[in-house]
Amino acid sequence: MDRSLPELTDAVVERIDAGRFDELGALFEKEHPGDIAEVLNYVDEEHKAKVFRHVPAAMAPDVLANVRDATLTSLLTGLSDKEISEAVNELPTDEAADIIGELDDEDASRVLNMLEEEDKESLRELLRYPEESAGGIMESEFVAVPEGVTVAEALQELREVAEKVERVHNVYAVDDHGKLVGILELWRLAISYDLQKVTPLIDREFISVPVDMDQEEVAALATRYELVEIPVVDAGGRLVGRITFDDLLDVIEEEATEDMARMAGTRQGDVHEESVWRITLLRIPWLFTGLVGGIGSAFLMSRFTLELESTLALAFFVPVITAMGGNVGIQCSAVVVRSLALGELEAYHMGRRIIREVLVALINGIVLGGILTAVALAWKGDLRLGRIIGISLFLCILWASATGTLVPMALRKLHFDPALASGPFITTMNDVVNLLIYFTVASVILSGG
Repeated sequence: MDRSLPELTDAVVERIDAGRFDELGALFEKEHPGDIAEVLNYVDEEHKAKVFRHVPAAMAPDVLANVRDATLTSLLTGLSDKEISEAVNELPTDEAADIIGELDDEDASRVLNMLEEEDKESLRELLRYPEESAGGIMESEFVAVPEGVTVAEALQELREVAEKVERVHNVYAVDDHGKLVGILELWRLAISYDLQKVTPLIDREFISVPVDMDQEEVAALATRYELVEIPVVDAGGRLVGRITFDDLLDVIEEEATEDMARMAGTRQGDVHEESVWRITLLRIPWLFTGLVGGIGSAFLMSRFTLELESTLALAFFVPVITAMGGNVGIQCSAVVVRSLALGELEAYHMGRRIIREVLVALINGIVLGGILTAVALAWKGDLRLGRIIGISLFLCILWASATGTLVPMALRKLHFDPALASGPFITTMNDVVNLLIYFTVASVILSGG
């Protein structure tokens, strides 16, 4: 890498603007494929395919595998079937399947037909699995040996498939039916005698995942047990693939991006989207949800005009009540969503989490409600107003804490993404309910004299 990424980007843009595309090949020769992929993500859509064609042939597959989805879609539109098949042919099956999956059925069929029969069948098998499942992110290249072979035979098998299998961490031991029975770590093979049987070297206390496990659960499992590679098995326990550390990192980044987008009230595609029109279409449904909530809040306030007219100062504290309830809800939901995403909240932890959040809400409600009561008394000298403000804030904090904790858990139970709980959905719900609590308390206290 001769340049930093910003310097490389500036150099590429300079040559694009000057029309000197023929200089890009020499420019890219000493750069990392990951940096070239970032440059392709940055350049204008109309230039992406033309720039990619000047990437050195040896780097092209890795560059194609590292670009963002939006850039990949643009490149695949501008590349020929032959160019796509040549890149796909050099990639591990999981990355090749991701690229083929971006094509429509007709284009995918043409590209697949240009591949060797073995590669074609492997890709078709991978494309059968849901995109966000263990089967969808695994690669079908791995090193497997019968459990009764010698160390020398295992190492020979490793040498024979080394060109096709990248980043080998383990050799897998299987029985006569292809069922996974254990894992052989490379270092154990390396220090053992050639004529020794591998049987005593096999680690039979291993972790594997089924092909239909959600990728988020796979990533959580890998994080918990510090795994750099996970074998994938079918319903019969037969070894069908493996998920490597680089794939797990991609999953973690993808899931984090998706959760943050939903918590912000948009979609994952918004993060890297360049089109103003498409970004608008992604955001406006969520903003409409907030608009409906705002209209609901306005309607509620209109139903309590008598209370507002009799004690005008009630209106001054509306922003305080809604803001505090929103902050508490976001705090609780953010903590719970993170714990759920990392697999930290098992069923038996939920009760403990709920109790903890309720206790925190009680303390926060008492302290903050007391402070706001004192402020109201000092400002307006009205005891009834102080009581209304203090009690309302206390109840609103309890409500927001409950929804921020329970809603993500309920969504997970219903097989929805818990991150939805932190977006406009829970914020809008809290605003409306908090106002209802506030004016109901005001109505009861004011009517009671």
